[in-house]
Amino acid sequence: MRRHLLFEELNLDPFQDLPDEIRSPELFISSEWVNHMVDAASYEVIQQLGFGIDELKKYQSIESETERQDFVERLADTAGVVPDRVEVFAWLFRWLIDPQRVVGVEVQSFDDPMNGFPSFEETFLKAIEADPQVQPNAELIQFALAGYRDFLVGEVEGDQVLFKPGSFSLWESYFSNSHRITRSLNSIGAHVVKSCLEGKSEVRILELGGGLGSAAEKIIEEMEPQLSLYHFTDVAAGFLRRGGNMLEDRFTELNLDFSRIDINKPFGEQKVSNEGYDLIYAVNVLHLAKDLKTSLSGIHSLLRDGGQLVFVEGVRPERGRPIAAEFAFHLLLAFRDVEVGTHFRPEKGFLTGEDWSAALKVSGFKNIEIYPEPKSAVEAYPNHYLGAFVAR
Repeated sequence: MRRHLLFEELNLDPFQDLPDEIRSPELFISSEWVNHMVDAASYEVIQQLGFGIDELKKYQSIESETERQDFVERLADTAGVVPDRVEVFAWLFRWLIDPQRVVGVEVQSFDDPMNGFPSFEETFLKAIEADPQVQPNAELIQFALAGYRDFLVGEVEGDQVLFKPGSFSLWESYFSNSHRITRSLNSIGAHVVKSCLEGKSEVRILELGGGLGSAAEKIIEEMEPQLSLYHFTDVAAGFLRRGGNMLEDRFTELNLDFSRIDINKPFGEQKVSNEGYDLIYAVNVLHLAKDLKTSLSGIHSLLRDGGQLVFVEGVRPERGRPIAAEFAFHLLLAFRDVEVGTHFRPEKGFLTGEDWSAALKVSGFKNIEIYPEPKSAVEAYPNHYLGAFVAR
């Protein structure tokens, strides 16, 4: 039985120094509806592969992680899941039986996962009726679900599922500041950047993985008088072009620069400023670094003396705990094709706050801070999943 935790019961102390929307009941409810939709979608994928509650109960009853993995691998073999996607298949089981999650919206059928799940279509409609702000999340999960089974059995690549023709409007909605969850990520980032740059002028900022420009938009709205340069980058030409055009249209007086930068290639071989930067910024990008230490060390080399790296990331509550965003983003090769096995990167995807701190330290950074402090934030709200990092 999952434990109910209503917003009124939350201890908001760990979130007091953050923007109001980060500690709002609206964001809490949006996040919970996303969790419910991922529940329904994950179970639907398992059903499409020929399994159901019996297999979930068996998985839940196994105490040894090694035996659980063996059990899932046998199921995957039966269903024809290709070897390099078994870890994604296993994630579905880990998500559905996660004992640490709490239920924040009174949806009776989700109290006990072993009683089964409503259909994704039913959950989708309930979610967007209850909270229209989750529609971009709902549509992304729906988009992923449509190709998930084919992805797992190797009939299609995950990138083809998420970026098929006609998908761009989905990404525009998902990454827009009119979307509450995206806006909350960008707001916490802008809040921390503003604090880091208080009293400074002629500031040079480099943004990595800027996407469609919503994170830059928030930063520039807050900081434009203090900026001498905002260097906007992305690895995808389409995102770079559209995000860059939006920023040029909105901020006509600002010195903007644009270039295609891949965090997995040496920065010295790409278009970066020889003068360095006072602040480097990224939102949900750095977990895509194939070799995390190499990428972070490269970022360190681009900072001026006294410069700061500020980034926002999905934060895993503890090692091994799944978070909802992984359902869709597991389809992306870049999300899965990373090097693991170091003391600070034991698994693919998102990292814990402690692992991020360790990765930053071995890459040359110091005076690392995380907002909110992860341990107290998770104690207050076990489903907590985001944070802003400062490293100097």
